[in-house]
Amino acid sequence: MLRSLVGSEMCIRDSINAEYGGPLTDKALFMSTLNIENVLEDLFDFVNFAETNVMKKQNVVWYIAGGSYSGALSAWMKQKYPTKFAAAWSSSGVVNPRFDYYNFDGHIVSVIPQNCAANVRKMYDAVSDAYDNENTRAALYTTLGTPTYFTKADIAWMLADGIAMAVQYGSKDAMCNTVVPLSNDPIAQLASYIHSAWGTHFTASCYYSTTCLSDPQYSAMWGPDGYSWVYQCCNQVAFWQSSYPDSLRMKEITTDYFMAQCRSAYSPDILPDTYSFNRKYGGATPNATNVIATQGSDDPWSPAGVEASPVSYTHLRAHETPEHLVCRLLLEKKKKKNEKEIKIK
Repeated sequence: MLRSLVGSEMCIRDSINAEYGGPLTDKALFMSTLNIENVLEDLFDFVNFAETNVMKKQNVVWYIAGGSYSGALSAWMKQKYPTKFAAAWSSSGVVNPRFDYYNFDGHIVSVIPQNCAANVRKMYDAVSDAYDNENTRAALYTTLGTPTYFTKADIAWMLADGIAMAVQYGSKDAMCNTVVPLSNDPIAQLASYIHSAWGTHFTASCYYSTTCLSDPQYSAMWGPDGYSWVYQCCNQVAFWQSSYPDSLRMKEITTDYFMAQCRSAYSPDILPDTYSFNRKYGGATPNATNVIATQGSDDPWSPAGVEASPVSYTHLRAHETPEHLVCRLLLEKKKKKNEKEIKIK
């Protein structure tokens, strides 16, 4: 977490790791302490501890950087402790929590080819039909490699994330090339892509199952990262990626689904008040100085990023030009080459 730069300059990187890690042994303590306010205070205490006990000197110049959630933390740290940090880099920083984040899918639909989106929808239709038919439901679970305690909405959430992450992490072409053209077995085609992209464990991940997140008998599967993030969404930031007509997820994925999951897993009265949160931290217009915010044009989290700020907040947005497309294709080619070499070894 701590990286030395030059002389008396220090940098905090990957600040998300400050709160995620270690076994979950006390759920009540976990729920009473894991919130963004405590994260920011912990990071501040870490800085002071490092100055006093590690570097043993004052007036250290600090920089803070992070991506996605930790990118938001970087911006919020600069806002809360403006004089402690010289600057912050907020890469794809999700500084604007949304209760109903339908914009997530809206952005994905806008950056992938129409025939790709159409085939994904046809795959989801096939999954929906297979689940609704008692004679084919068992085969659906088997093909996907999903436990039978997954509900239809759980399956829909898992599949939607498997497709969305391809766009988020720069593999939209690989995903679209896999789903176009549509095969005679669209469910197997969809499962094959998700397993190859994210591993066979993905379709059985506890992260997507209300039963698994709620039932203590599955606590060994909760894990520190996914369980913690689900709770933070339930408790403060939501970011619930809901469906809408012609979106890239099944209609079962609604804010009601996520709300019910939260109340089943954590507390019957839990509610993420994103409106109050954004009033406190500024939402799309953070009140922070000397922050560089970077976002990619394909990133479905960009609608939850900074839009404008009345203070010193530099917003850089990367758009894919033909030259950048060549670079991305070369990176994907290199990745495939490395994967082949690993398999040969």
